Amino acid sequence: MGKDSIAGQIIIGVVVAAIVGIGGWLLGRATAPAVPPALTLLPETASAQVGLDVEFNAVTDVDPSNLTWRVGGQLVGQSHIAQCNTGDLRLRCRFLVPGTYSVSATVTAALHGVFAKPGPGSARRSVSNAVAAC
Repeated sequence: MGKDSIAGQIIIGVVVAAIVGIGGWLLGRATAPAVPPALTLLPETASAQVGLDVEFNAVTDVDPSNLTWRVGGQLVGQSHIAQCNTGDLRLRCRFLVPGTYSVSATVTAALHGVFAKPGPGSARRSVSNAVAAC
């Protein structure tokens, strides 16, 4: 065996190692769940008078266009207990019916890359707080 055959074996070994390394990286990207985004809903509890506005704010680390609001378990605009308006990270509601209700926000993180694999809830976080309307 000469120098050429040893150099060829070294090159083949380096190429095989690179292919295995890239394959492992791709497999890791394909099977790793997305990290849920951060989400906080303020105020944590609220008291509102029927017919007067109360405001909620979401604090998150992702694009606010990926935020959905629910009042009393219903999407904003479909709730019969409150009239609400949203603006990015803000929700302003006027409760129409006395009671204690949940106000929740759900944010979904954008998955980056071809191999990002969203599992059920893997890139989503929801927070729910209580409001008492009287």
